[in-house]
Amino acid sequence: MANVMTLVFASFHITSSLRIDQTPTVDMVESGTYCQLEAMTARCRWNSEVILVTSARWGRMAANRCLQIHPNVLAVLGHDPLFLGCSQDVLFLMDSKCSGRSECEIHIPDSDLDEVKPCYQDLKSYLTASYSCVKGMILADVAHSFIKYT
Repeated sequence: MANVMTLVFASFHITSSLRIDQTPTVDMVESGTYCQLEAMTARCRWNSEVILVTSARWGRMAANRCLQIHPNVLAVLGHDPLFLGCSQDVLFLMDSKCSGRSECEIHIPDSDLDEVKPCYQDLKSYLTASYSCVKGMILADVAHSFIKYT
């Protein structure tokens, strides 16, 4: 039986255990910004691949399509770090929701993300996230196959 290992990387980790037959290869990294009332849909092309979330931030990182801020308001509050430029690393949350699966969908607003308050409480936040697909399979699938054939 191939070695079973949990992938651990310097700046992030997978909370789901994966079975990897070789060093993981990354096809490409997908990244995006997800505003209120949008969904992040992560999906791998091949059955032999699983999602690996590589980064995730929740907050109000910059004025963009998610934050339509009037220039006058931006001039007054733009330097307030709890109004704009506030965010928190939420890799641990996104990891538990998506990593190790062949697909996942996170709708914004999300109750778990909404508990994270890097900015003023009454301000809406948005998500930026990146993921890639790596060769491997969910450990539960390996266990199921093992039980099935023993």
